[in-house]
Amino acid sequence: MIALLDCIALSGAISEEVVAIAMHENLPPILAAALAHHTLTQPTGTVVIREMILDEYGRATAKGDLAYADRLAALFAEADE
Repeated sequence: MIALLDCIALSGAISEEVVAIAMHENLPPILAAALAHHTLTQPTGTVVIREMILDEYGRATAKGDLAYADRLAALFAEADE
């Protein structure tokens, strides 16, 4: 049976990106991995995922979840490298 970690590995995204997509789109992680794969096959896929991360950063900051916001900021900076 294929597991969540297998789906994430096949998606082309890292697990933190899949979590951010799941939160942003209100999806179970396994569906977020599929969405990540689909998004990354599009010409603007990396930009779309970065925008999702930035949106989630804004939501986390607004809710006062600074630990999650810090992780998202690091993820956003990592994606910029």
